[in-house]
Order: sequence, then structure tokens, then C-alpha cells
Amino acid sequence: MIIIEEGIHTTIQDLGRLNYRSFGFSPGGPMDNTAMRLANYLVGNEDSEAVLEMCFMGPTIEFTCDTVIAITGAEITANLNGYSFPLHRPVLIRKGDILQCRACKQGIYAYLSIKGGIRINKKLDSRSMIARLGNQDFLSRKLKTNDQLPIRPFSLKHKIKWKLDKKIFEYIHKDRSVIRFLEGPQYSWFNKNHLTETFWQVSPKSNRMGYRLIGNKVETLRNDQLLTEPVQFGAIQVPPGGEPIVLMADGQPTGGYPKIGQVIQVDLPALSQMTPTRRFTFEKCSMNSAIAQLTLHEKFLNQLKQTLLYKWREILKWN
Repeated sequence: MIIIEEGIHTTIQDLGRLNYRSFGFSPGGPMDNTAMRLANYLVGNEDSEAVLEMCFMGPTIEFTCDTVIAITGAEITANLNGYSFPLHRPVLIRKGDILQCRACKQGIYAYLSIKGGIRINKKLDSRSMIARLGNQDFLSRKLKTNDQLPIRPFSLKHKIKWKLDKKIFEYIHKDRSVIRFLEGPQYSWFNKNHLTETFWQVSPKSNRMGYRLIGNKVETLRNDQLLTEPVQFGAIQVPPGGEPIVLMADGQPTGGYPKIGQVIQVDLPALSQMTPTRRFTFEKCSMNSAIAQLTLHEKFLNQLKQTLLYKWREILKWN
């Protein structure tokens, strides 16, 4: 497929790279892990296949072969050959078709999956973009006009009539959300009420590395110096100015700012999709509750995956 008009910040992402933090590389991967995986399930892919992550506004793409695609995540405006493109369902694509992705009406990150994934070579065991690497290959930068991405041809004789219930993506559309967190290593260093009793918004200056939060400043009760220590996606750091920063998918492997909390894994997709106009609050959560919520979430995704893979096996049986 060919990128005939680039979006604002479209990148290639799979589930990220593991075991390279000690070399200075963040895992990367999708900002919204749930939407990315669901996009892959819709086209019969495994979780780890590479997709396009589209931020705010997507690209225009010409397909060079028959395939099947799906778009999930943020409510993005999309047109296929001039006609409205349906979200959250698999769609047949013919050679020469043109998909135009425009602005997201709700949410920030939308995911475009292709049957069989994007067949570029892995770098450090992953097809996720490595931020700040500085090269010009696909995994070192956002996609640009005239980029050509290899995909596998795939043809179907009949249309696919099923789709996901849009209620699955309610976490993107809520006017007011609660983001749950665990106590961070330096939780006792701060006035906790300043975190939990404030309405927060994501600053427009945020990106895949970190979300700067706008709200009341968090008061520091201690002025201890902190040695640099490991951090991960969802760490809530508090710099000397008192305005929290939540590390996101491309956040650094280590950090020197004290951490008041850690956003629980199941709430990271909701946080990632927060636009600057939406307000949210933080709520403290126990480890047992966080594990229970994640277990339920993964059980739901696995059941949905098995259902969709079964549908695909039935489709291929008669294709």
C-alpha cells in the first residue's frame, strides 16, 4: 500500500519490544493496547501483528492489492473511494481502492489493521517505531507521503457482515472519567489530596513520551534527592514544579523524578485517548483490585478473540 497523503503522526506499531530496557530502549507499542488488539482480531490476525497507529488525523492510502482492513479506537472520520467507511468491522478492499482518514471526532488514537499485518523487517524483535532513533526507515519515524508498505494480498468472495458493538469503546467517549492508580515508590513524599481531589486535563504539549497534566500543583512534603530508577508506561512523576507527568508508551526506561503513583494497566487505554478538552480524576486503587480488573479485561478480550477467529475459520472454509 502507498501513503499518498500523510497524516499528523501515523506510525507502525505492534505490541512493542521486550527485554531492551537495559540498552536504553523503551518498549514502545500502541498507546491504546485494547483498540490495537481488537483491530487485529477483526481481520483474523494475532495480537502482535503490526498496525498503523493514527494520531488525531490519519493518512490517505492507496491499496496495491486486495485485502481486508479494519479501523478501531478513536472515532476517526474515514472514507473509502468517497463513501463513508464503517468503524469496528472488517471491510473488503480491492486493488486500487483509496482510503482517506481524516480528523478524530472523539479520542486521539485510531488503529488500522490489515489482514496478515505489515510485512516490514523487525528491529530489535519488534515492528514498533523506535522514537528518537534518527534514521529514515519506517521504524525510525512517522510515515510520510509516498512511503510504500508491503502487505500480503488476500481476497474474499463475499462481504463480511459482522462488527463489534460500539459499547466496547465507551471508555473513549465518556465525558468524565476516573483513572485508577497504585501507590508509587515515593507516594509518602506528597500531599495525596492534591492528586485525588483535582480535576485534571491533558496538556496539548503532550505526546507518546508523556502526558503533561493541567490542574492544581501537587505539594511536595520532602525535598530528598532521588537516584534514577526504572519507570514504565503509566508512571505518574511529579517534577519540582508540582505539575504531574504521566509516562506513556515511548517514555524513557529510567527517570529521576519522584513517582506519586502508577496508573493501573487496565486504565491506560482510557488515559491514552484523553483529549485536552476532557476532564478526569485520579482514584487510588489496591493491588488486588488492579489485578482483578486486569484479569476480567483479559478474559473478555480472549473470549472475543476466540469468537472472531472462529468466524474467520468459517469464512475461509467456504472462500
